[in-house]
Amino acid sequence: MLDIPSGFYGDDSKSVNKKAAVGRQPRRSPRWRHIGGRRVRVMKKLDQSKVEYIIAEKRKGTKNADIAEAMHITVRYVQKLWARFKNTPKGMIVFPAPMGRPRRSPPT
Repeated sequence: MLDIPSGFYGDDSKSVNKKAAVGRQPRRSPRWRHIGGRRVRVMKKLDQSKVEYIIAEKRKGTKNADIAEAMHITVRYVQKLWARFKNTPKGMIVFPAPMGRPRRSPPT
């Protein structure tokens, strides 16, 4: 198991005894949402520090499955992040990418 810094997930990572809550509806999986009558998979949001952590672990040689389990994301998402940032120098990772239409210089 990976050594994740304390407070990395905030307060939502504390374990809760779900069987103790009587009369509660079972929780739906947070990875699936119904949007427009369709079942859509929702990815977990990562901030820049978590992406930097994932890339640093990959550079150390940690397995994708170990990283995915520790960060509560899919193995495929780890692979996508690695493919995107593997050639990026340390400290130069920008995540999420700047949004919007790319800027162009005015015609001369």
